[in-house]
Amino acid sequence: MISAAFKVNGEANPGTHIVAYGADVTCVLQSFSGAQSIVWEMLGVSHTDIAKPSLTISGAPLGQTCAFTMAADHGGGEGRSVHLRCTVTDAAGNIAQEATIIGAANVLGIVPLCPGEELERDNTQGWVGPLNTALANAGGGGGGLVVTGDPVVGYVPTWDGAGAVWASTLAFTINSFAATSSLIETGNSAINPGFTASFSSTPTTLVLTNNFDSESKDVHTTPTAFTSSHTFPFATPNLSITFTITATHPPNPAPSPRSASIISGQRTYAGVVAAGSSLATLIAGATFTSILTARGFSFTVTGTGGTSRAQWAYPARYGTPATVKDNSTGFGVAYTLLGAFSRTNAFGYTENYNQYETVSSFTGSLTVVVT
Repeated sequence: MISAAFKVNGEANPGTHIVAYGADVTCVLQSFSGAQSIVWEMLGVSHTDIAKPSLTISGAPLGQTCAFTMAADHGGGEGRSVHLRCTVTDAAGNIAQEATIIGAANVLGIVPLCPGEELERDNTQGWVGPLNTALANAGGGGGGLVVTGDPVVGYVPTWDGAGAVWASTLAFTINSFAATSSLIETGNSAINPGFTASFSSTPTTLVLTNNFDSESKDVHTTPTAFTSSHTFPFATPNLSITFTITATHPPNPAPSPRSASIISGQRTYAGVVAAGSSLATLIAGATFTSILTARGFSFTVTGTGGTSRAQWAYPARYGTPATVKDNSTGFGVAYTLLGAFSRTNAFGYTENYNQYETVSSFTGSLTVVVT
């Protein structure tokens, strides 16, 4: 039995295929078994200001693939669409057909209707769903909706409870939220920590809260960069304080809040020093240091031969390394534990550090990966 089923840019029918203005569109027949002829035709377009796109037919057999370029943006936010059909005929004259709607969506996110379409978008509802959506967004209020100001692509007139406004048809979202510094050394305090955020539109309200104290700060006047007004002590390792922003942009639905954390860690040190050097000597000569919350890091050092060794140290509670490898070769690096030594950091927090060193000296650059 012949079939005219095809996919549009990898998507099956029935359906509405949304593409960008000027995009290349490729339609591929899913089966050509028994096909005597394959014919693609553009049945219509949504607007009189665009012509039916030229079709490029290819494949083996000829007609397996149909390609065209979507019309350019003509402005106005109305979208543009085309109505494409594939007809497959077998040797006995039997015919199979499948059609679809392809286009750029309008400001409501709807691909415009095309002349002659029936059930191309949905097997049972056809174009009824898009039409109902358009009608529901046509405005409200028994006395009519009067909106002042110039329309903008991506906005529709709507009622915000107090009056008529232009509202974005695009969802309002919090795209990102992060602390300026997400790690802090144990014993230190984060004084007025800073944050950055981004949004799909400028929020009308924006509030910063946290799970440590009762601060609830209005930061909507500087929505992309702002600070807390409080101080947060990080007295113990791996203490995490979560900060949350809540934003609104009426009449769009409010998005879910976004959160970011600041967590306390301890410094890890690494460098090249004389074999058997003390922890204090390693810290003083370290060429690598970073605040971490767990074991798992890499460092690059330059060996000088002789009695020099690569050494590293981190809090003993992180445990023994699972692996220590040379990053360039993947081979293990032989090392030994010098011992566990007490260290008090610059903020008065004291704990034991495990100090390790390579068994052999080396020359040149070495990147060590500790897991």
